[in-house]
Amino acid sequence: QIQFILGCIPGVALFLYSFILPESPAFIQMDRDSKLGNFIESDAGAINNPSGGWKKLFSWDGSRWLLVGVILTCCNQSTGINAVVFYAHKIIDEANLAPVNIYTLGLVGTWNLLTVFVSFALVERLGRRPLMLTALFLMIIGLLLLAIAYVAFPDQKTVAAIISIILYIGGFECDPGPLFFFMAVESFPPHVRSEALSFTNVVVWSFNILVTFGFPVLNDGVGAGPTFFMFA
Repeated sequence: QIQFILGCIPGVALFLYSFILPESPAFIQMDRDSKLGNFIESDAGAINNPSGGWKKLFSWDGSRWLLVGVILTCCNQSTGINAVVFYAHKIIDEANLAPVNIYTLGLVGTWNLLTVFVSFALVERLGRRPLMLTALFLMIIGLLLLAIAYVAFPDQKTVAAIISIILYIGGFECDPGPLFFFMAVESFPPHVRSEALSFTNVVVWSFNILVTFGFPVLNDGVGAGPTFFMFA
């Protein structure tokens, strides 16, 4: 109950802050408002460009942007982040780590928070692509270690579980997690940006639901080891 209550605080803060947010340049342009401000030329062209929109996005020329959205979504959700985070308590318990709540808070909660700042510090220095590839590599290693631990050492996987969770969550929070929409905004051209972001948002939450409810089914059907192999 306390966790749900604490989770409401950011939502309420964002809701209240939305009442004082300034209008976006695109909204001002469409409403022909006098408060034009610092308008971005590319967005102005996108708004007045008749070749944009959903029709352009779902055309043959726009298919590449759909592919970009799906790939970014796969990096964000199809790698099994919800399976690891939501079921970390069970994973840690099966790894014979005690007390379970302390390890879960440390390995998932605290480590998750700290590694977010790594992406903020490195994204402009290393660039989007190198940081994404490095993060995905760490996630793959973490998932493979976790899968091997479940398959080869079903009764003694303590060290492997700790290392795999640290690598996986650290990799996810270095790029695919916090920089997902940031990279999406930069990847899509102005004339289909709004539609492409809407499409990507729908796809990412669809994968979110699929992974969340699909993991228990796969875990019961083929086991945790093969399931983590599939995510890798």
